[in-house]
Amino acid sequence: MRIIDANTKIVLTTGNIPYGSQIYVKANAKIKKGDLICDWDPYNAVIVSEFAGKIEFDNIEEGVTYREE
Repeated sequence: MRIIDANTKIVLTTGNIPYGSQIYVKANAKIKKGDLICDWDPYNAVIVSEFAGKIEFDNIEEGVTYREE
């Protein structure tokens, strides 16, 4: 994502929108300070496999490597 000054066409900032985000603006839309561009669940890390197969977990211990909330 790039935010560009409408008058000078200079890129003001760039950023990555996380996978799985809900986007609230369309491409090339005009925005103003304080507008919500997108949101996402920061606790939902998506893992996409490049291969088919069976998954197996190793060294998973409650309270050490994960916790239930």
